[in-house]
Amino acid sequence: YLEDGLDLKRAEGLIRQVKGARDSVTWLDEYLEVLLLKNRGETQLTVPIEALLEGVPEGDPRRLLVARAFG
Repeated sequence: YLEDGLDLKRAEGLIRQVKGARDSVTWLDEYLEVLLLKNRGETQLTVPIEALLEGVPEGDPRRLLVARAFG
């Protein structure tokens, strides 16, 4: 839902379900939160995107995921 920009309320509900099913926050949880900000129209995403990439090595598939989502 988030990557395609569809049904923001549904996406928010799904994020709450995913986070509620885990004992700790994962990188994917953080990625989804930044996508949520983007879909809410937030334009200042540089800091959260940099935080997503912190400690993620070059060549890691997560970097491609971030690049596709945030250009």
